[in-house]
Amino acid sequence: MDETVLLVSLALFLLLAAVCSIVFNKIRLPPLIGYLMAGIIVANFVSISEEQMDVVDILSDMGLTMLMFCIGLEINLKKLRKQGVFAMKVAMVEIPFMVLAGYSADCSGWTRSRACAWVRSWPAPAPPWCSEC
Repeated sequence: MDETVLLVSLALFLLLAAVCSIVFNKIRLPPLIGYLMAGIIVANFVSISEEQMDVVDILSDMGLTMLMFCIGLEINLKKLRKQGVFAMKVAMVEIPFMVLAGYSADCSGWTRSRACAWVRSWPAPAPPWCSEC
């Protein structure tokens, strides 16, 4: 990877992230949402060469690490302990139910295409995994 491609890509991506965070800060939203919007813009609207794709991979890994670090700094451990008991109770009921539902669907002959047809009948948009069916 060429250093100039890395530096130019880094500068452009940081400029876009800064602009998005300033705009979102002006409308009284956290800058983190601006950073996420910058990532969405880069992923969907910016044509990226093969050399820049390596830079995007590196920056996305760094961004995810920073996001998890920032979220970790904001966690209130006392509140987490209180909600953790409730979450464990929900998980103890939900996980066996989902395993039983999946096993019974498999035993009854449900295929992925049949599940996609069932999901597409809902009023909500179909999930991305239904596009493969």
